[in-house]
Amino acid sequence: MVRLQNCYLSYAPQNKQINAEGSFEITNLFLKQRYGINFQNLIRNEDKIYFFEKLLESFTLQTFSKPFEENDDELFKQNAILLRDLNFGGTNKIFYDKNHFKIPINFSLIGANDIPQFVRIELYNEEQIEQYCILLNITEEYWIRPVVSQQDKKKKQQKYNKEFKVAGQYYLSQILQQCGWFILEHHIYMNEDKQLYIQRLDNQIGKLEQYLNMKSVSELIK
Repeated sequence: MVRLQNCYLSYAPQNKQINAEGSFEITNLFLKQRYGINFQNLIRNEDKIYFFEKLLESFTLQTFSKPFEENDDELFKQNAILLRDLNFGGTNKIFYDKNHFKIPINFSLIGANDIPQFVRIELYNEEQIEQYCILLNITEEYWIRPVVSQQDKKKKQQKYNKEFKVAGQYYLSQILQQCGWFILEHHIYMNEDKQLYIQRLDNQIGKLEQYLNMKSVSELIK
């Protein structure tokens, strides 16, 4: 278990300034429910470091920068570490055909704070009769769109009032829908233990660009 603590200076009732008291416990149950993985299954240190860096993007620290207008103890007691909801930038579902038995596989682009974090692949373990996940971490700079000036934005008619940033500010969502899911599908295989895996990966976390990159896309569309 890892415990996050908000230690920033904050105003409190009675016009006091103290360290914020908010905390959040990251347990294996939390990781399983949110990402579908167990921290112990992350073998390499660099994977653990990357995972926690991305995990921290899911939280917002809340402090009070000016005195309370009233002595509101209940407001101050609110947890000063807030968990953000996951963003979804696209999903895909296929069925792996094994002796005419269909095994579901779910793909999704997930992120937090409008930043893409992982492509999550939900696989089914037939022997243990349970679902488990693989996370492919995303190199954000590889997929980000060039910044469009405000003048150019006005020329473009918006289809929706508020564009979803993970889908709109990155090429990745569009490429996944056009051909990326198809490319990833063809790296899924079943081993001798009848477990579904993704090729060239011996861990629950890997790199998306190992499978989906400009070379693999250009080879597909030739």
